[in-house]
Amino acid sequence: MLTKSWSTMAEVAVIAHPSNENSPNKAQLIKIFLKKNKAFGDGSPAKPIYQKSGQDISKEFNTKVLHKSASQLKSYWTKLMFTGNGSAPKEVKGGSEVIELIANNPSFIGYVDASEVTGAVKVIAKF
Repeated sequence: MLTKSWSTMAEVAVIAHPSNENSPNKAQLIKIFLKKNKAFGDGSPAKPIYQKSGQDISKEFNTKVLHKSASQLKSYWTKLMFTGNGSAPKEVKGGSEVIELIANNPSFIGYVDASEVTGAVKVIAKF
């Protein structure tokens, strides 16, 4: 139960490479993370990175930003793959891996618990 109450209080930080000058709104972020938009507003590639489903921060992100449960997202990605219209985004084990990937690739966008953010990345939104 302690984990559950902690997760409802976690602040989700959407992060990008420090050179990223885009400021997407929530609707644009949803489209990027659902791979409906494959580019940021300036036309540069946007490749979303998710953390493994089942983690507290993933649940928070799915609820606060995408307004979907893990099972709804799984169905969404399965449908995209089955119809040949896309594939699920890259999933990593945790926040430090998200930060490392984004710090080294301007195309990536991801999310971490706000307490994990380092100077290697730029926060573009908080939820």
